Amino acid sequence: MRQNIFLVFVAILSALVAILLYLIDTDSSSMFQESRATIVDQQEKRQAASEMMRAARERSLIMFSIYHEPDVFVRLEIAEALNKEATRFAKNHDLLKQSRLTDAQRTLFEEVVQIVIVISPVVREAESLFLEERDEEATALMIEEVLPNQNRIMNKLDAMLGLMDVEVQEQLSALEQLQNSTYLHIRQLIILFILVLLTSIAIYQLRARIRERVLKREVDRRTGELMRTRSRLKRLGEIDSLTELANRHLYAQALEEDIHLMKRADGCMSLVLINIDHFKAFNDHYGHEVGDIAIKGVAQVVRDIVTRKTDLAARFSGEEFVLLLPLTDAEGARRLGEKIRQEVEDLSIKHEFSITADVLTVSVGAVCLQAVDLNKADLIRLAGVAMHRAKNRGRNQVYIYTEDIGDSP
Repeated sequence: MRQNIFLVFVAILSALVAILLYLIDTDSSSMFQESRATIVDQQEKRQAASEMMRAARERSLIMFSIYHEPDVFVRLEIAEALNKEATRFAKNHDLLKQSRLTDAQRTLFEEVVQIVIVISPVVREAESLFLEERDEEATALMIEEVLPNQNRIMNKLDAMLGLMDVEVQEQLSALEQLQNSTYLHIRQLIILFILVLLTSIAIYQLRARIRERVLKREVDRRTGELMRTRSRLKRLGEIDSLTELANRHLYAQALEEDIHLMKRADGCMSLVLINIDHFKAFNDHYGHEVGDIAIKGVAQVVRDIVTRKTDLAARFSGEEFVLLLPLTDAEGARRLGEKIRQEVEDLSIKHEFSITADVLTVSVGAVCLQAVDLNKADLIRLAGVAMHRAKNRGRNQVYIYTEDIGDSP
């Protein structure tokens, strides 16, 4: 009889513990889902704001390209591209308008809307003047009103992105606190559960161990999700804010890792340096804001061309970029460098203070080393030699360092 009562007591206590664990699991799962949905919503809002920034930037570049294009029919085609960017801006504006924004985000968003309302007729007027080949009037509008307001739009959108990042970080902190609280309650209940089962028969001990293993797997799964989220946030800290390419810290880390992997795999590796020609003169005469737009334009070309997952494109310094290309030979590096050089030139960004060309250009220097010769010092040094040769030969060209044709450091 006592044994039966004891077994009933154990069964009731075990049932109560199981119910509590289920409630904790259900409640924490629900909160996890809500937090994850909030983070996803923040990512969607951030994507929309980023697309609005990209459209604003592209509109500035397109306005410049209209100015540099003498053919009125080509200007009409470029104007169509300007309308497409306006459509993309409006589409993402509508998405962001329908999103849940904080008061601070909503204030910045409304300020952007007010600037757009003011600047839109001015942009259309400048576009019309360009199409009528009244370039001086159109240029004055661009410099005095269009570009400053475009920069204000991008600055406010950038501030919105910063607020969104802070909001995501707060959600992650809340997730961490929730997880710690869940751990505490689970540990307390597991301890109680184990103490009860130690006084019961072997079958209850077996059931406790099974339940404990299930809980551990669930906790490990959620811990893994949190670590992956933290890793993504860490990745954001390794991106150059102006160009959205890798920053110098990530480049240095990747260079060490790629050299190690290529030595183990017995593969070759290329390093490519890209330098904007006469950029100081460009910055001095057109201003830092226009200089930043030019750097972003070159970075966009690099980002569009360097798409292989094993490759890395980084901003090395103010106007210099670097590419890490594992398993890419000298010819492959040359083709990629030439494509970047040509597409930067095709941007037709006016540079009347360059002694190389009438538009903004880049010089490219590269080197490829086999695994047996591969080391960081030589890779960087010889790429620098190649860049020096490209500049000495007149800039706006690609130079590949190769010892078999008589190059020497």
